[in-house]
Amino acid sequence: MRSVHLSFLLLLLLLGCRSTMVSSDCSEGGAINRLKCVGAWLPACPSSLHPRPRSPAPTRKDSDEYRQPSSAVTAALEASVRGAFDGNGTEVLRYGKEAGYSVCRDAPGHLRWTPGTSVPGGAAWLINPDPSALPIILEAPHSYFDKWTLDVAAELQERLGAQALLVSGTHRCASRATNQCSGKIIRGELRRNQTCEDRKGPHRISDPAHDVNGTFHAAHRALSVALAEAVVVSVHGMPKPGVSLSNGTINEVGLDSPVARLARAFRTQFPDQKVTVCNPHEGSEFANRMCGTGNVQGRHLNGSPNPCTVATTTASDRFIHLELSKTMRKQPAVVANALRSGLAPAP
Repeated sequence: MRSVHLSFLLLLLLLGCRSTMVSSDCSEGGAINRLKCVGAWLPACPSSLHPRPRSPAPTRKDSDEYRQPSSAVTAALEASVRGAFDGNGTEVLRYGKEAGYSVCRDAPGHLRWTPGTSVPGGAAWLINPDPSALPIILEAPHSYFDKWTLDVAAELQERLGAQALLVSGTHRCASRATNQCSGKIIRGELRRNQTCEDRKGPHRISDPAHDVNGTFHAAHRALSVALAEAVVVSVHGMPKPGVSLSNGTINEVGLDSPVARLARAFRTQFPDQKVTVCNPHEGSEFANRMCGTGNVQGRHLNGSPNPCTVATTTASDRFIHLELSKTMRKQPAVVANALRSGLAPAP
């Protein structure tokens, strides 16, 4: 019995040393090498975990179950993501646990962050450590409001081999509590929320595209900073026909801008669909419909000093607001072709 106990203690010691050694080794090399090393070091995801990122218990419409996380939680999540890119697997797990998240490596080798029950409505995301991954971050802030967008964004990530995928864990109208974030620009004026049943009033704190204090925006910040060359594509569903594209502003753009290239790609892939752009340029069909000027992730990337209340007048070319009709959402393979053609780096 004594020898069994000693063997068990030795095994624990070896595992502890392995954890420290591998985590330390992961700090060497470039960011992708560090990321892959941390991914190999992380525990395998349990078989019960959904194959695609999602909250195990999303907060539903008008449930008032959504709870805004503390600043300590969002700070820990950002530290956990930074740890992955720094090659520190110990920090990935420690800060993830502090925030109420589990972090693991799934079967395809992605790094996965999944919220626990202590984070109602928490976002979920993955990082793809493949060196050939396209520099694109797919985001679905309205996973449980814009029909199918959770799975559409996930399928786009899979088809493109994109660097990251981030999905919300709450219906945008789940909470009764509201915030002070401003909305879209109409005739030069900032408007407020027009989405939940009241159709007026301030945005609810459960709306990840219009709140800067949730887990979704924290993950967005961490991912977009770490993957500094990636374009963020915010996937939405709209009742209008076709597709609407925007860089988060309604400004004129050049023909080589990402939003202009993407518009041409969508017209090629969907010749029978109405393809409009919120950013006028030569050969485009301009329309100010669903332009995402109030989207806080877009404002963040476009350099707003306060994404909650300050709209941006310039674009960084790192944000695409993508509104898809129901018909378009039923064709993710063709949408993926358009994104690949319009956003893939030149060879």
